[in-house]
Amino acid sequence: MEMKIAGRKTEHGESSRQIALIYSIREARKRDANRYWRTSFGAGMAELKRFYRPHDISKIISEYSQATGIRQPTVLEIGTGPGNAAAELKREKGDSIRLIATGVRWLREWDLPAKNGVKFLVLHSQNMSRKIKPESIDIIHSNLGFAHSSHLDTAFREVGKVLKGGGLFLFTAEHDVLPGGAPDNFELLHKSWKVVTKPDEDDITMTVKKTIHTFLLMKRPRTAE
Repeated sequence: MEMKIAGRKTEHGESSRQIALIYSIREARKRDANRYWRTSFGAGMAELKRFYRPHDISKIISEYSQATGIRQPTVLEIGTGPGNAAAELKREKGDSIRLIATGVRWLREWDLPAKNGVKFLVLHSQNMSRKIKPESIDIIHSNLGFAHSSHLDTAFREVGKVLKGGGLFLFTAEHDVLPGGAPDNFELLHKSWKVVTKPDEDDITMTVKKTIHTFLLMKRPRTAE
């Protein structure tokens, strides 16, 4: 189905290009609903391990803490859905981490006693620095959370603002959420990240499995002037 949109902005300020992008995201979700989107939205730790393969967020946290000497790293999950994985990760790690989880709207599941210990924030990936202090996060992870972002450059800049130097960024992305297919999307993601940290090739670990692409990146530490 082709969607024709007039070249104008809506009352919320979205351009016709943004509207078309949002529409394509919604259509992609409909197509993928029976494959993995619903599982991803309500994912627990078992599903996260499958989506993040070969990376394991729990092990990454432990290894990061050991390597840096930071005893209680601050972890941010972008696009937490009902917060199932966040709650499980907090129970597993306990007081060894501070955990923040974000979503684009408040869900009643966030109020359940089982979610205690997780700090939930209504926050879009494109404006995280409104509520999160600069360079205050050690590790950021997001499973398909950037499907909600119509401006990847802005979202990745926000990641760079709140992530500490030497901090880690683990995320997955779908190749068919944005127009253009996998090669164009990889280029877009890499360009967006370079806005933040200009990584060398050695800074990027990337694996591909079917239509889910997994990225693990490190923000370069600041060097002394």
